[in-house]
Amino acid sequence: MQPEVFDGKTIFVQSERTYSSAGILMTLVRDNHLGTIVGANSTFSPSHYGEVLPYRLPNTSVIGTISCKFFARPDKVHIDDKTLVPDVAIDLTDKVKAFDAIKGLFD
Repeated sequence: MQPEVFDGKTIFVQSERTYSSAGILMTLVRDNHLGTIVGANSTFSPSHYGEVLPYRLPNTSVIGTISCKFFARPDKVHIDDKTLVPDVAIDLTDKVKAFDAIKGLFD
């Protein structure tokens, strides 16, 4: 028996407030051609530093943090891009119009 495979459209919505794990998801979607990204330009960098480690200075007991890992996007041609531009720009400020525009992409 052959497993069922979804072959419909997949649309991902991002805004200027898309960060962290959602930003990593959007980058993976773009670089692996997994769907269409709609919305606004991101303010996160698709390649970025993360995984924060805390430390305490021995003489002052001041607490600090440092990033110990670099997350490089899969598409090395665009590794230095500072933002992720959507495939389809949609103004997300008016939620009703934005939702209608997104629904129109399924037609």
